[in-house]
Amino acid sequence: MMAAFGLRARRVLVVTPSVLVRNQIAESFASLSTLRRIGALDEECPDPAVTEVFGKLRNPEAWEMLQAYDVVVGTPNSVSPGAQGVAVPPADLFDLILVDEAHHNRAPTWDRLLSAFPGAKQVHFTATPFRRDRQAMHGDFVYTYPLSEAYRDGVFGAIRYVPVEPAGESSDIVIAKAAEQVFSQDQAAGLIHLVMVRTDSRQRADTLREVYASNTGLNLRIVHSGLSPKVVKRTIEQLRKSELDGVICVDMLGEGFDLPTLKIAAIHVPHRSLAVTLQFIGRFARTEAEEKIGEAKFVAVPSEIEIEREKLFEESATWQQIVTNLSEGRITEEVEMREQIATFTQSARPELDYRDVSLHALRPFNHLKIFQVNRPAEDIDMEADLDLPPPFEVVHRQTSEELSATVFITRAETSPRWTSLEAFSTVEHDLFVVYHHSESNLLFIHCSRSTASLYEHVAASFTGRVHRILPLTKVNRVLATLTDLEFYNIGMRRRALHANAESYRIGAGSAMQNAISRTDGVMYHRGHVVGAGVDSKGRRENIGYSSASKVWSSRHTLIPQLVGWARVLAWRIQNHRDVVTDSGLDYLDTGEEIHAFPDEGIIAVDWPRDVYMRPRRLKHLDTGAEVPILDVDLGIDVDATRNGCIRLTLAGRGVNLALEYSLTSDGARFALVENPPEEYVVIVGRDDLTLPDYFQEHPPRVFLADFSVIDGGQLFRTPPVLAPFDPSRVEAIQWTVLGVNIRKEFYEEGDKRDGHSIHDYLAAYLPAQDEEVVFYDHGTGEMADFVTFTRSPAGVVIRFYHCKASHGEIPGSRVADAYEVASQVVKSVIWLRGAARILSQVNRREREVEGSCFLKGDRSLLKEVLNESRNAGLRYEMVLVQPGISRLKMKDNVATVLAAADRFIINHNCEGLRIWGSE
Repeated sequence: MMAAFGLRARRVLVVTPSVLVRNQIAESFASLSTLRRIGALDEECPDPAVTEVFGKLRNPEAWEMLQAYDVVVGTPNSVSPGAQGVAVPPADLFDLILVDEAHHNRAPTWDRLLSAFPGAKQVHFTATPFRRDRQAMHGDFVYTYPLSEAYRDGVFGAIRYVPVEPAGESSDIVIAKAAEQVFSQDQAAGLIHLVMVRTDSRQRADTLREVYASNTGLNLRIVHSGLSPKVVKRTIEQLRKSELDGVICVDMLGEGFDLPTLKIAAIHVPHRSLAVTLQFIGRFARTEAEEKIGEAKFVAVPSEIEIEREKLFEESATWQQIVTNLSEGRITEEVEMREQIATFTQSARPELDYRDVSLHALRPFNHLKIFQVNRPAEDIDMEADLDLPPPFEVVHRQTSEELSATVFITRAETSPRWTSLEAFSTVEHDLFVVYHHSESNLLFIHCSRSTASLYEHVAASFTGRVHRILPLTKVNRVLATLTDLEFYNIGMRRRALHANAESYRIGAGSAMQNAISRTDGVMYHRGHVVGAGVDSKGRRENIGYSSASKVWSSRHTLIPQLVGWARVLAWRIQNHRDVVTDSGLDYLDTGEEIHAFPDEGIIAVDWPRDVYMRPRRLKHLDTGAEVPILDVDLGIDVDATRNGCIRLTLAGRGVNLALEYSLTSDGARFALVENPPEEYVVIVGRDDLTLPDYFQEHPPRVFLADFSVIDGGQLFRTPPVLAPFDPSRVEAIQWTVLGVNIRKEFYEEGDKRDGHSIHDYLAAYLPAQDEEVVFYDHGTGEMADFVTFTRSPAGVVIRFYHCKASHGEIPGSRVADAYEVASQVVKSVIWLRGAARILSQVNRREREVEGSCFLKGDRSLLKEVLNESRNAGLRYEMVLVQPGISRLKMKDNVATVLAAADRFIINHNCEGLRIWGSE
């Protein structure tokens, strides 16, 4: 309203998406009560003439009638020429348009309305200046009002999340009862609060009406868009007069609706998007200058729903802080995004068809190939001429000197391989993003068509061909700073040549890293990795990388976000060295960088895995003859291999070629001997690559006499063989001296007692130690017989104690003693999945399982201890309690079982196996 005065408007159109809000705005504008109350206008200022548009403006006469008013308030469905049945308005009818809930302004109906008045100024207002579809909103940011400032000003009130847990009743009933309890408590405190029951469908609303009627005394009424405006308005009047306790609402009374006494939200179906969630919460957080309104409360069952990577509905969620951070973080991100996009300028005048290309409309997949530049960083010119192979033609280019990035789009006309007729040719466009990180001198290239020759041509345009791909040991650093790493797709390259075994193995599944053993590390080295971890800001990050120096994340982003991600990757690569995941993945070697082949010890060469995964064909360009590349033998000419350079031979099916393969500081280099490089090409999809270019992208593997492997300038050494379990690691307990019957794990009711059972001993011993929490969990479905929790300088330590009785009176080396308890240890690794899962399981077992109980500490202390693991981290230990295992008498068969269990739990991110046995 102040904008209308500040801009000295003649006639104002106010657009809002909601009929209810339309009415509120019209009433407020007609009286200017808010502006008068805050002293922005004096009492002598006359009220404007205001009208509210109720139906569609179907003809020019309807529009002309609005000239009698100063302010017109309507919804897009009533006033937009983009809505069916609405007439085109006079272009000069309004000189100012005020847009409420402006995040809708990219919708076609809104867009047609806003473009219908080209001479009018526009001011757009929204609490969520971003869209779920990530489209750029119209306009520039001129003012932002942070939520934290609104909270300090008393405009945005206190909010609190009230988690409830179902306990034998349905979630709906538990939420309903909790909402009534909060309502009653607020009434008893003298607060005039109303309840909104939030759901997502009319059918669900009808069900909830019965739930609340049967289980509470709340007087509620249903409102949804299918009811007439008259019915909805009457319900709202009843709410204002406190004739109702609240409403059951299906996506109504949300954006902009003003009823400050709605303070209790019973959330049966949470929203999943940030914008809608913030609008919903903001509806309840509005304040009013009277003492009978308190903080807003949101009643819901905790869930795993994530909003912008934040678990809003978890038991410990502090909404005041989380909601403020979510809102301000997302708005700041949007402002910064626009500022960064504005730094890009067109390098040359684009063709007519490409003049309207906006970087806001480009959303590349997070996929980058990384090159190490071996020339001074200051020599890299981001506006350098692009040298692309035909048929690629650059049709649009923008460069940001500030971001050290360039974006260009190419056009290529291609024909299918099965015809030369022009009628079947197609035009394809590709997007390229190039970013240079000067501090690390790394060049990042995104290409929508992931082809080796294109990457090389683009890189060469900026580096003058003085570059190389990153070795795997450096690419692996992109995992630096990520915690709680889990990998669900891992590629392993076989080290040795084996005629009857795969050269490349791919393992897929949840927590795939736990399926990799030390034996796998002997047979394979690392190929590619796909997984996820938590970054330093607590956000979940999906990430993958390959030995071809490619890194990707499973999402599409705007150009500045892609550049920002590349900047983060560069920082990790530059500032970190070895990355240890504390999982089986660490058994797979990432190799070491070498710049020359050894003069001796090279015994064999093998095709790159690309040939085995996607059978390629070798084509002679002069004759057109094609041959499957696997029909050609790849070998080494030992006599011609010298001075750090090896000679490869390709022979068979009419092919007789030789290539020089050398390693330098600029990477692997290939050159045909005595044959022109263009004579033969490898067919890769729609593209043809010369043999040197193909090997540049997919180097063959070279094997040494000790079966170490050289793969693309990286040496993967053969690791040592797994050692047997060391008997000295058995911690000998004097069971007999302590009065423990080693043949009795525990006594059941009615048993004749003969000394202490093993459980008796631990139940007395563990609480007396430094452990802060001791939980006894013996029984079907147990995590372990005893689980202890304690804080240490190295993090929170969780120990699982698995107990079994000895099968004999005297400790020895019985396989049965070892296998029975070792299998328990192996099965329990399913609980090594984070603090939240363990806390939930302990709480459930204590509630539901007879005998499961805290021997030391309680739920509250356990939660406090585990909360510290967010910062300090978690460490897991497995303790095998088996008096029948003797340290001095251990034989190979028992040592084998224990070694297998030890290896297995280490692969699952656990410390080495501890054994409480006998001397």
